[in-house]
Amino acid sequence: MIAFKQNSKTTCWWHTVYQTLDSQVVHVDLSNNFENESIAYDTLDEQERKRAQAFHTETNRRQFVLCRAALRANLCLQHSLDNFKLQVFAERNEKPVAVIAGKTLMIEFNVSHTEDHGLLAFARQGRIGVDVENRESRPVIDEILFSVFSPKEQRLLRQTPEPARRQIFFRLWTYKEALIKATGEGFRRDTSAFSIPESLLGHARAASMSLHDIPGVVWKIVNLETDQFAAAIAQELVAS
Repeated sequence: MIAFKQNSKTTCWWHTVYQTLDSQVVHVDLSNNFENESIAYDTLDEQERKRAQAFHTETNRRQFVLCRAALRANLCLQHSLDNFKLQVFAERNEKPVAVIAGKTLMIEFNVSHTEDHGLLAFARQGRIGVDVENRESRPVIDEILFSVFSPKEQRLLRQTPEPARRQIFFRLWTYKEALIKATGEGFRRDTSAFSIPESLLGHARAASMSLHDIPGVVWKIVNLETDQFAAAIAQELVAS
């Protein structure tokens, strides 16, 4: 197991793609690269190495190793943590937490990956969730998948021809999944019970919204899509 140093070669497979005063999103290159994976593996603790070895496919193992190492590096470099003492666990609600010497750190972060792309989201204030999806991963968008959307959103999808429908589908999907990851509920929350602001289906890159059963909490949804993938973050806005 190795430590992290600023500007060392261990920073070669990730870079910041979005940053504000209270949030940061890091892109992780998950493409096949033996050198990167070897360096990454050396930064993991014993339990993480066992988990990596348990994956049945090389792709899943590589995604886990590169994402987890990048997460460790960013946590250590941003918060001056000791990688030898850092542990990363998933709680019952599956939101990961950072632990040092048995103490859970008050650091909010979230992770998502798809094929060759991973995203790490960090928040200085409030909860945060992130989702990234490969638009080509679903050759056919089955209407069964529409059940995650509100009636209004379902009507919009059915009325929109391809290829615009695919773009709207993945925008809605990433917005909703980022939000339910931020709340910590995942798909235990009925995502058909709320609608995403219409502005986010057009040219707007960010918008705010609330969930009717969590009064007083405002969420900022940010579109981070590129030509290569659909992606979004949802962050809880905290009054200064």
